Amino acid sequence: MLRRAAQQAAADAGVPAARHADIALAISEAASNAILHAYSGRDAGEIRLSARRDGDHFEIAVSDDGAGLRPRPDSPGMGIGLPMIAELAHSIDVAADAGTTITMRFTLDD
Repeated sequence: MLRRAAQQAAADAGVPAARHADIALAISEAASNAILHAYSGRDAGEIRLSARRDGDHFEIAVSDDGAGLRPRPDSPGMGIGLPMIAELAHSIDVAADAGTTITMRFTLDD
């Protein structure tokens, strides 16, 4: 559902169709991170998507109301989600407070 919403928001913002697959994959990775990590050991919460055009960039964010980023002593290291998002997007920002928000910016050109 988030992938489709992201692709529709991208189309509405004038993002070239050639960039839609990158956006959909980045959104899938961000949402997967939220599903796997945000609510570990607690009740599930919400995952939200917001999007806007900012000049010659398309900005889209995935937010959760989970536990935020915290150290995991059992972590095998960085997974592939955030590095993949960083490769697909022009830039990313990860903010953690009451939950986590991953904001991705994509250029509007091909």
